[in-house]
Amino acid sequence: MKNVNQQSGFTLIELVVVIVILGILAATAAPRFINLQTDAQTAALEGVQGSIQSASNLVYSRALISGTAGANDTITTFNGNVIDTINGYLSSSDAVQAASGIQGPGSVASLRLIMDIQGFDITLETIDGNSYIIVVPEDGAVPSDIPADNIPTNDDNCFAFYLESAGINQAPTTGVVDCI
Repeated sequence: MKNVNQQSGFTLIELVVVIVILGILAATAAPRFINLQTDAQTAALEGVQGSIQSASNLVYSRALISGTAGANDTITTFNGNVIDTINGYLSSSDAVQAASGIQGPGSVASLRLIMDIQGFDITLETIDGNSYIIVVPEDGAVPSDIPADNIPTNDDNCFAFYLESAGINQAPTTGVVDCI
């Protein structure tokens, strides 16, 4: 006669093997999820870069309409605000503006007039002789250089940047140095 109340279940060894496998999976997946904050900051900076490009294109469009696309000038737009331009694009150099006799709010102020960026600090920095508009996460470190190919050198220096137009019919340079 067969025993009807035969118990079945996992042995201790089977349970240990399952726990070890789950531990290995967690150890490989955890770093991917832990790094979400830097991924989010990088994505936000890429959004800021897109906003800066759009703002610069809006300024250029307005300069085209006003006939000042190839000049260093000011345009009155965006609810009556004065925006400084270099070659028709948003200027990033207050020194160039002063030398050109351009009177306006300055490049950082101009960008703030156009864009409503929350959670970021906007600053004007001279790096390697060029004037850049730098956007860093609030309380982030302002970079001392722009790394080659925008490859970050340390996690304190993630930022978006804008370098004004270098000549007539040349779009400005924008980029993002990823957070690591």
